[in-house]
Amino acid sequence: MTRNSHMILALLLISAIGLTVGCAPKAAVKGSQINMMTYALRNLPMDTPPPDYDAVPLVWDIGQNTVTLSPTPVVHVDGKYADYPLHWSSGSPLLAVQTWDSKNDKPLLTATSSNTQILVPPDGARRFSSDGAGAGMSRWYAPAANAFVTVPYELVPPASQKRTIVLTQYPLASGSETRRVIVPVPSGLAQIVVLYGSGSVDNGFVLIDIPGKSADNVARFDLWLLRMGHGEAVWVKCVNTLDFDGNLFTDQDASFARIGSLLYFTHAHGKIYCIDTAAASPSVAAPEKINTVLEQLYKKGPTNTEGPLQASLASDSGVLIIRYPDYSWDREYYAVSSSGDTLGFFYADGTSVTCFDGQGKRGTHVAVDNARGVLSFPSFDLFESYTTLTGTSTGAADEQVFFAAARSFAEQALAAGNHHLTAEPVITVSSKQLQSGKMAVMMYIHTMDAMNSGDPATQPIIVGELQYLHDHGAELSAAARKAVEDDISEWRNTIESAMNTPTETNYLIKIVADVDQSGTVDAGTLQVYVDDGAVGIHLTPAAEFLKGMRSAWTTLAQAYANAASIAAAAKAP
Repeated sequence: MTRNSHMILALLLISAIGLTVGCAPKAAVKGSQINMMTYALRNLPMDTPPPDYDAVPLVWDIGQNTVTLSPTPVVHVDGKYADYPLHWSSGSPLLAVQTWDSKNDKPLLTATSSNTQILVPPDGARRFSSDGAGAGMSRWYAPAANAFVTVPYELVPPASQKRTIVLTQYPLASGSETRRVIVPVPSGLAQIVVLYGSGSVDNGFVLIDIPGKSADNVARFDLWLLRMGHGEAVWVKCVNTLDFDGNLFTDQDASFARIGSLLYFTHAHGKIYCIDTAAASPSVAAPEKINTVLEQLYKKGPTNTEGPLQASLASDSGVLIIRYPDYSWDREYYAVSSSGDTLGFFYADGTSVTCFDGQGKRGTHVAVDNARGVLSFPSFDLFESYTTLTGTSTGAADEQVFFAAARSFAEQALAAGNHHLTAEPVITVSSKQLQSGKMAVMMYIHTMDAMNSGDPATQPIIVGELQYLHDHGAELSAAARKAVEDDISEWRNTIESAMNTPTETNYLIKIVADVDQSGTVDAGTLQVYVDDGAVGIHLTPAAEFLKGMRSAWTTLAQAYANAASIAAAAKAP
């Protein structure tokens, strides 16, 4: 599952097609600057988990077709249990949300620039606050009110008898009062899942998923806006003339980006949709030119993927950013205006970043270590869905059971692949469902790992080929012998590199367990399934998956046969 970087494919120019009605086009923002963040780790001995890192600004000037890496970090993150990535927004000052070490409640973020402000959520708005109010909540920052707003992530009757949703606004200014808006849930609405939130209780909205039925009478989810104004809230159903399934949280949370009143989102391997949250009658649209860009990215994407991949969205300076990996798993970021014009694109591989303008002209090339995995884009509303948690959080007991199982699987998988962790794994929950006495949790595991140390000469691939040379060296031509020796040398270098250079590995797993009426998970019933890389998302029992990993290692006999094949193919002098 480790992704190797390769050379970039040629830019496919985007042809102009009209925009679907529903999200009004705006002028292209060709002079915009896109802010990013890269994480610089301290130099540490191999196998030492990094205790801290610095967040360094990276600015992509679309108009100038340049990329600039700042020499000065803006945020320092202390403690190996820090959340990853940072939740931050660009501007002056740059804002970043404080996070805490789960073991000692120590704050982990420190501003290292006078233009950086660390926002400290009040206790009730913190992840897993001391009074427990944070568990199962979604949270965002409202700049106009200088406050954090929270709302329960999910309401599932009849398991929960609460028929109201409570929106809470926690001010950051001393002396200001906490405000709450209690919103009755309309009769007939069943499961409620919060997808996104923005603004204050005086001027904001919440996008919510609610089960409904489509035109063909198939059970699907409808999108609703809960509009807030002057301390009150009104339910507004979004018109869905496209009749798409609005379930945006199963298997993987949707990705969102907001530009003014336009909220863009995508889920799974689908289209990019848009809702004008300020419209009197909001409707779901699929902007054609923007989706033309997405289709081109899909065509250039990996062919050896574990399943249909979801694009990631971000926004900055009025520009929509679409991220998707290319065929070699390097990352491409397309900057697109609201009218669908491609303003430029940005390419990140294992060692550097390069920008291009809208016509494909190459701009600045900047060295950035592991740029494929460490780039972070701003979050317009600093929105956080509390189903996406780090595995070191101090959440509810049932969540810790699942995190422990995920951590155990990660360790077993790395052991099966003869690798070890070089940093704490990042474990995130993409969905959690409770039905018929069972809880099913989909989780992503991101690890930084390296091959176990040792003498490369003891590896089966090298031992087997050396044995072939020992047995047949005298009868081989000089060309055949050199071909085998070159292969041994290449394997030795590859193994030594894998032992000394950490790489990324990602797993998608599903954990199922029995749960009683009080919500207590029976840890003895845990069953772990893994996406095994077949077409689509194909889950297989973890034991079978791990067995397959162990059996994939080259044996002495296979290495011996490989050497024989190389020798036979070599030309005589």
